[in-house]
Amino acid sequence: MVHHLPKTALLAAFLTFEIAAPLSAHEAEKVENPLQTARVRVVDSLGEPIANVTVAPWAIRSEDGHGSWRKDGLGQSEPPTVTTDADGRAEFQYPMYASPSRQVACQAITCRVEHPGYADTVYNDVPVPQVGEPTTIEMLEGAKVGVKPLGEDMAPFADGVYAMWSDDSYGRGREQVVWEGDTLSLPRIQSGEELIRLVRIDQHAATHFSPPLPFVLTEGQVVDLVWALRPAVSVRGVLSDNVPRPVKNGRVSATVIAKAPGDNWENLHWTDWAAVAEDGTFELSGLPAGEPLQIIALCDGYIAASGEPPAFVDEQQRQPTSVQMPQVFDLPPEGQGEITLEMEPSGTCEFTVQDAKGQPVVGIGVVCWPNVKWWDSGSQMYCDSLIRSVDWVAAPAADYTELPNGVEQYENRYRDETDAQGRAVLANIPVGAFRFRIAEARGVAHQYQDLQGQADAAAEGGKQSVTLKPKP
Repeated sequence: MVHHLPKTALLAAFLTFEIAAPLSAHEAEKVENPLQTARVRVVDSLGEPIANVTVAPWAIRSEDGHGSWRKDGLGQSEPPTVTTDADGRAEFQYPMYASPSRQVACQAITCRVEHPGYADTVYNDVPVPQVGEPTTIEMLEGAKVGVKPLGEDMAPFADGVYAMWSDDSYGRGREQVVWEGDTLSLPRIQSGEELIRLVRIDQHAATHFSPPLPFVLTEGQVVDLVWALRPAVSVRGVLSDNVPRPVKNGRVSATVIAKAPGDNWENLHWTDWAAVAEDGTFELSGLPAGEPLQIIALCDGYIAASGEPPAFVDEQQRQPTSVQMPQVFDLPPEGQGEITLEMEPSGTCEFTVQDAKGQPVVGIGVVCWPNVKWWDSGSQMYCDSLIRSVDWVAAPAADYTELPNGVEQYENRYRDETDAQGRAVLANIPVGAFRFRIAEARGVAHQYQDLQGQADAAAEGGKQSVTLKPKP
């Protein structure tokens, strides 16, 4: 059974720190982020160098965690792409700091490596700063897979069919899928336990899916499959009656997750979202028939109740947790299903931020990051990524960060800035304890030390008073 945090009003907490002199105007100018050099050498399973490998740094690891390297994110710059020479060597420049304003140093750069004769790999960490020899990255041959897709009448599909697979090369590898006659030819896939799914898309809607096929691939293997697809299904849903009508700013986020065999946690996601009408109804279409649908929801004043563990999860996932979990519904084998999504009141917390003299700090950011933990998968911020898989799959050259994201039409997504009285409000978050951060904008030197702490949200409204410590 899922454990829920108590839904009671909580007393205000107070955090106070010693004070140091604030930064001067000169010191508050933009922080420098010097470039450093990292070197790699790419080899095959025999240790022989591989030339013409594309090495694409894409993420940064630091004491803050692991995240994308981009101009408006970690590193505050655009990552380069380089190619190995005849000896398999390449070098690239990276920023010294993952967060220049706080001088949080980069500890590793994560690179993707690509070559048509080998299976691409994505999570190759290059420790930095480097001392001595370059970091060695090994590429393996992997397996070659071809799939002939059939409709429900067993006639081959001529076009509009796309392949998905569970290893981490899919994001870019989908660009390399080609038709060879009536067969989809996939790029080389890493050996091991994998899932492959086919989806047919017509006029920007998913019309057919294959079941996810699990199998074990070996190095150098060639696999030819013939696979029938089934018509997609839809769901009509409604929020529970305890949510007052008209419903304001309602949205649901849903995903179908197929887990690969074994313990490697690779899986296939098919995601969708929908706005909730004022009468509390919503519709989701283009979903794989007969599979479990995981779903969460948010609207003004209410959040989906955390779901109970479904039958397909292991014992570890059945342990009590304070993280929000999705509710699970079985999709119909055909046609349209109907569901009711149970909702509960969401919480609010009002922050008062002041300096050492008790004066309000104006215009500083207060953020939190409530998560949902998807069954058989990882976590992400709650209802903060409203992206449809159909947009991702049908546009192989698209960057995931450039896809249409429905979340942009909703305001106050777990962040606020203090007003003239030093007040900021975090709303529509799960009731109970949560982590928060107070920090100035990125890219400039900070006058105050960033602050992370724990506060409490209550349906009746929690309160948190904070005194900031200036940077020395």
